[in-house]
Amino acid sequence: MSQDVRPLRVWQQGKQLSQIIAYIWRWADDELETEKRRNAQQLKTYFLKDDSKLPVEELLKKIGNNTHNKCDTNLKKLFRANPRKWLHDGKLPYDEASELLVAVFGEKRINNLDKYLSPMFNSVELGDDKTIISPYYEFHIDPSSFIGELRDPDLETPFAFRYYVSFPPRPELGEATVTKEQLEDWIKDDKNEDVYPSVPFIPVTTT
Repeated sequence: MSQDVRPLRVWQQGKQLSQIIAYIWRWADDELETEKRRNAQQLKTYFLKDDSKLPVEELLKKIGNNTHNKCDTNLKKLFRANPRKWLHDGKLPYDEASELLVAVFGEKRINNLDKYLSPMFNSVELGDDKTIISPYYEFHIDPSSFIGELRDPDLETPFAFRYYVSFPPRPELGEATVTKEQLEDWIKDDKNEDVYPSVPFIPVTTT
């Protein structure tokens, strides 16, 4: 992949992530928009870790490695979803993650190859392709920052880049922080040149 294409993909991935979080912030507690509230609350569950099906030895390994904030399992369900293909296939079989992404971005944008990455991360980036040895992302949630970061691999896992997704508690909405209208404007922004939101209180993971 050429050097001028790779950054664009990373920026687009970060923007889509930021817009998903903005959607959650905007609609998760809205009492008037029942469907949007349901979608936002369900999207939030993908940002929570799910160790319920891990064998005991894997749980102990994770605790020993201090990866309590690692959310690979749930986030990767969202990142693997291919809503463009799902729409093309007539929305069959049912795919919750794809349906939620369509709710956030809309069918028109998702069907535009220049405006939306579908899936958001490919099998190599997710570490799913076991046929090759290649760098991949290991996803974590950072609840303490509005700016995510990408950290280099270490000696223990030399191919895993730590991808820290910023997901702090939402500030009180208003003119002093971020308004509902500003969140909505950012969610709808499909211009590739707009990598960052116009206000600093919307989390970004495009570094």
